[in-house]
Amino acid sequence: MKVNPNPTFDFRAPRTDEEFMDVSTLLKLAFAGSDEPRDMRDIGLKTEQFFCAYDGEHLASTAGAFDFDLTLNGQTAKADGVTIVCTDPAYRRKGLVRHTMTQILEAAHERGVPIAILWASMGAIYQRFGYGLATNWNAYAIAPKDIIFRDKVPASGCIRRVKDRDEALSLAKPLYEKSIEHSTLSIKRDDGRWNWLLPIDEKKARNFAAWFDASGTPGGYLIYELEGKMDDDGMYQIISVVDFIWSDMASCRGLWQYLADHDLGRTVKMNFRPDDDPVITLLLEPRALKHRVADGIWLRVVDVDRALEARGYDIDGSLTLTIDKDELCPWNEGTWAMTVKDGAAKVEKVALQKGDMTITPQALATLLSGYRSASQLCASEQITGADVAKLRELDLLFSTRFRPNCTNMF
Repeated sequence: MKVNPNPTFDFRAPRTDEEFMDVSTLLKLAFAGSDEPRDMRDIGLKTEQFFCAYDGEHLASTAGAFDFDLTLNGQTAKADGVTIVCTDPAYRRKGLVRHTMTQILEAAHERGVPIAILWASMGAIYQRFGYGLATNWNAYAIAPKDIIFRDKVPASGCIRRVKDRDEALSLAKPLYEKSIEHSTLSIKRDDGRWNWLLPIDEKKARNFAAWFDASGTPGGYLIYELEGKMDDDGMYQIISVVDFIWSDMASCRGLWQYLADHDLGRTVKMNFRPDDDPVITLLLEPRALKHRVADGIWLRVVDVDRALEARGYDIDGSLTLTIDKDELCPWNEGTWAMTVKDGAAKVEKVALQKGDMTITPQALATLLSGYRSASQLCASEQITGADVAKLRELDLLFSTRFRPNCTNMF
């Protein structure tokens, strides 16, 4: 089909099965992927969660948003997981992504969903739409022979490989839920998430190993893939860890030792590790991790009051904050008063010209997640007008028990 040189776009969801297939086709074109589902509804996107731009019958741009329950310092908040954002190269530089991003935020506002999150192909794109960096993305690539602990602690417990998928799920689900109780930016996994981690299709099956303590109580697990290779030195394996959950140091050390015991393993690859991962201090030579850091989750505050009230707090406090300009979410502009008592926040808009500080939408997202402190944001001039005493108070108020991290790609 020829591209219309002067198109008038129709913004809507796909209507037919063929149009839903077109979304996956465009996604594969944009990201050079080959493993996307033939129909994005198969991974949990509902029809009303598609935001597409059409030039006649031709799909020009697409975006979508999952319904997520997300942890915020131990509390649970509703969030839109923005995904499948891509545009046909023939239709770029026409403002289509801005339009669909605006639609997603307006729809979230109408539904009372206070935040949106995404993995960015380019951070520069989404900062323009008010997204702030909320987590790091930490990756390791370590040789099993280099998994050597600094301190020699007697082994406790044991590892058992689990072949039955239902048994693996029965072990994994409660361990994962327990592990995220006090976390920030962990997604509560639905069946679609678990089906991706542990596929029903036996041809796509992954390996599962669980750690048990001396009494037989499960304390952690690994989901991983093995890729066999051969070169002039002989056979070897690449071990790709998809999910690594532990409950205490015994289970953490036990699972790492299990990876170390893969004698044919040349490299253990692991993504989505938290900034405060204890393995960095457990290993004799942490450099062997070949630790790589990049940007992780980007977060957007859709509604200031709902977002701040959805978060958990470990101390009481109060502040007033001013947002001078929020182009995509203009309802956020103004001054907001926030009071935290017994760990719960109450937020309301007030008739003040300036609050204790003025903050950008991007910086508010970063502060909400605990990724950066108020003092750090002030030093980079993303917060202005706050005095030193108030900044120190806010540093404590917006701290998180554990560093924000998300272990789910979407």
